[in-house]
Parts: sequence; C-alpha cells; structure tokens
Amino acid sequence: MLKRNDPAFDELVADLQSVASSQYREDPFHRSPVHFMKSETGLTFEQLNRGDQLYVLDASVSWEHYKNQGLSNAQAGVIFSNVRDGKPQDKWLDGVFDEAVLERHKVAGLKARVEDRRNSPDNYFFSEIDGSHNTWTNLSAAGKLEYIALDAASLDVPFKAFAEVARDVIGDNKDAALRVLFENQKELHALGELLPDDGRIEPTPLVERFKEILDHLSDLRMYEKERQESRNTLLQGIGEVLDGKPPARLLEGVKALHDILHGDHPKQQEVRTQERGGREI
Repeated sequence: MLKRNDPAFDELVADLQSVASSQYREDPFHRSPVHFMKSETGLTFEQLNRGDQLYVLDASVSWEHYKNQGLSNAQAGVIFSNVRDGKPQDKWLDGVFDEAVLERHKVAGLKARVEDRRNSPDNYFFSEIDGSHNTWTNLSAAGKLEYIALDAASLDVPFKAFAEVARDVIGDNKDAALRVLFENQKELHALGELLPDDGRIEPTPLVERFKEILDHLSDLRMYEKERQESRNTLLQGIGEVLDGKPPARLLEGVKALHDILHGDHPKQQEVRTQERGGREI
C-alpha cells in the first residue's frame, strides 16, 4: 500500500492537481464514444460530465506506474469513487490511507461485480468449470463461485466478506466449494508440471517458483544489455583507432568485454536436497 511519506505520493498529488487544473477538448480521433485530451483552451475539468471526468482521470495518470510504487487497487478505487461522488480535488485522496474505508471499498467492489453479472443480458455467457458456457442465471453454483473467488482475490477482499457474498449467491453449497477447490488444484498442478525440475523433494509454492524464473530472466536480460554495451564501446574504440585517435576507448571496450565473458554468468538458482523419483508440486 502506498504510504503518505513515499516519494511517489507527492508525485501522485502533483498529477492529480494537473488533472484538475487542466483544460480539455474532444479528441478528433475518437468520436464514438467521445474522448477528451488536454488542451491549452477548452473545458475545465469541472465542466466535464462525470463519465468524461473519470475517463480523463484514468487516461491522464499513469496508474500502472503508481501501482508499481505501492498504490493498491483499493487506494486507486477510492480516488475514483471520490471523483465519481463529485468531491473537489483537495478531497480526492480522502480515505486513501484509512484501512476501514479501503476494506469497505473492496467489499463494495465485489458486490458491485456480482450485481453486474446478475443483471447481465441473456446474450452474455460465462464460462463453466468444464469449459461450456451459460448465462449467469443458468451458470452452475461452482461456476458462479469461481467467478466470485477470482473477483475477491483480485480486489484483495477479506475471506469473511468473500464468504458472505458467496453464500448470498450460491447458499451453503459445499459440493460447489469442493469442486472449485479440486479444479483449481488440478490447474495449479498442471502449471507446476510445466516448470523445470528444480531438484526439490518438498512442495514449493508456485509463486516462489515463478519468481525465481522471472528473476533469472531479468538477470539474463541485464547480462545481455551489458554485453551489447561493451561490444558497442569496443567497436567505437576500433573506429577511433582507425581514425588515428588515442586507443583509450578501445582499451575500455576490451576490458569490459573481457570482464563480462570471463565473469560469472547468471545461473538459475538450484536447490537440491536429495534425488527424487517423482515430482511433487
């Protein structure tokens, strides 16, 4: 969660102030629906209708950047709710650091998603666990529970609130809960089978396994970037020597390339406690 003393918070405040103080005109490349873009002249933010204000807020701020800096989905949602409620810009951050407000927003978001599905048209179909499709009304209890669980996970809703919403939709259907649990475990096992054997004999959380692989890929990309930069320095040095210039850059490139080629290459971490005949995920 983004904290008030995080450097990114001041940056976010400045971005929100820019959104509120800018003027906007219609984007000529988006006529249906109408989109707005910043302009030196045009409508003020207050003059836009509520839907256009939310669009401008979404399009003008790099939300993904702030989420990478710690802003939670709930915090971002509270900001949008404050704008939707017509609050002035200096009130847009009200509740962003209030745990109770954030929890209420998460639960309200989950209930809103369920209600949207209940009110979905008859030509809108949802996926069943077995791969078939049905309207929300005809969707099995297990199918509905899986959607609710995915929503609760994405919104970071507490278990108690998730359970209350789920019971309200499917009742005390234990078979549905067991079916979703069983199918999800089968899917996790299948994902685990796709990963290379790391030599462990104990089950390892898939999140940890995927993080190890992604970290390794990041190291490889950094290694390749450094190798390319050293190669470019070497080529520039050769060119300068051919032009009669001092060989300083050439020597720099040779040393850098030598260090990379003869240094430690990134290797994926191996944890091997003992040999095993089977695979456990």
